[in-house]
Amino acid sequence: MVDREEKVKTAINWELGVEQFGGDEEMFETMVGKFESLTFKEGLKNLHDSAIQKDWKQFRHHAHTLKGASAYYFVINSKSLLISFI
Repeated sequence: MVDREEKVKTAINWELGVEQFGGDEEMFETMVGKFESLTFKEGLKNLHDSAIQKDWKQFRHHAHTLKGASAYYFVINSKSLLISFI
C-alpha cells in the first residue's frame, strides 16, 4: 500500500519543485505543507461551500484560485493529491 507521503510526491512534480527552490528539498517540503494546511484545505472547503450554495460565480473563483496555487507547487495530478487527503 502506498503511504500518504508517496501519494503527495506522485501528485507533485517533486524534482522540479525542489529545483525551483534552489535544490533545498526541506524548504520545498515545508512550503508544500503550508500549501496543504493554508491553501488546499481551505480551497476545497470554499469550493464545497459555494457548490452547496449554488453560487457558481464564487465556485469558479475558488476553483481558479486553487488551480493557480496548485500550479505554483507543480501539482501534476490533482486527483492523486485529493485522494492523499482522504
